[in-house]
Amino acid sequence: WLAGELMSLYENLYVAESKGIDCAVCTIIDAIGTTPRAVGSKMIIYENGDQYGSVGGGSVEHEVKEMALTSIRTRKFFKKIVNIDKQSKDSNNSIEVFIEPISMRVNLVVFGSGHIGKQVAFFGKQLGWHIIIVDDRPELCNEKNIPCGDEFIIGFSGESIDHLDMINSYCILTTRNSE
Repeated sequence: WLAGELMSLYENLYVAESKGIDCAVCTIIDAIGTTPRAVGSKMIIYENGDQYGSVGGGSVEHEVKEMALTSIRTRKFFKKIVNIDKQSKDSNNSIEVFIEPISMRVNLVVFGSGHIGKQVAFFGKQLGWHIIIVDDRPELCNEKNIPCGDEFIIGFSGESIDHLDMINSYCILTTRNSE
């Protein structure tokens, strides 16, 4: 029974990947006390809020679902303990859930928006990638110069690039100033 359920879950992940739909896989990694689902139970939350599978139903599932949607949006992994009995503060019934974002988006981060960076960005866009341009020259690091760019970051400092999403990312240095 469990093998069939997992196979269906993985088939659903395959379909999501083939259609380019971002999602999150939520897995119970620990259970304390009496819980509706066992360790290893999985649930997929899709970017539109739909789901497949279950980690417990009711308010537990709602709480996990909200965290999964955040995981999809931020592309960050989460581990969360969820109490089963919300009304009882002394409840020893809880699950620990690992939430893994599955993103189909591929980023190409191009450092440098000169003539080489512009061409690299163009070819990356032809592959269907999300193009992020980073340069310290605002007159070149913009949509007018590189129309295929999706995001533009001015400056090479840590403050400028600390927030870069490096999941499924490729970086190319095409700048005159790579120090």
